[in-house]
Amino acid sequence: MFSGSLIPIITPFKDGAVDEKRFVQLIEFHIAGGTDGIVPAAPPANQPPCPTRSTKRIIDICVEAVNHRVRSLPGRDQTTPARPSSLTRCAKTAGADGALLITPYYNRPTQEGLYQHYRAIASRWTYRSFSIMCRAEPA
Repeated sequence: MFSGSLIPIITPFKDGAVDEKRFVQLIEFHIAGGTDGIVPAAPPANQPPCPTRSTKRIIDICVEAVNHRVRSLPGRDQTTPARPSSLTRCAKTAGADGALLITPYYNRPTQEGLYQHYRAIASRWTYRSFSIMCRAEPA
């Protein structure tokens, strides 16, 4: 499904808005360098999280710039299933190859809590996703 080097790409800003020109240049730089995929709007490259409107625009720009030359896999950290569902909807609508869902980490959920978190997301969307489970230490 997903393999190789996937880059969590930073989002350049200028005057409080996404610097779209520089963002596309950065995407092109990484594609030319041989990356297998671009992960926009994902930690550790974008902290603190961008506002939702900016996130959607970041995903749209990335998917358009990548144009299926490599994988596009927007990612987001979250503490509730509502946020990744929104990310997944944006990624799918934009034409991304999937979505990177990062396990909640501030509230240190139990194993049952993790199961319920991903179950809630999966029940709403049939879409490829990848999870960083190393953050999912038992509470």
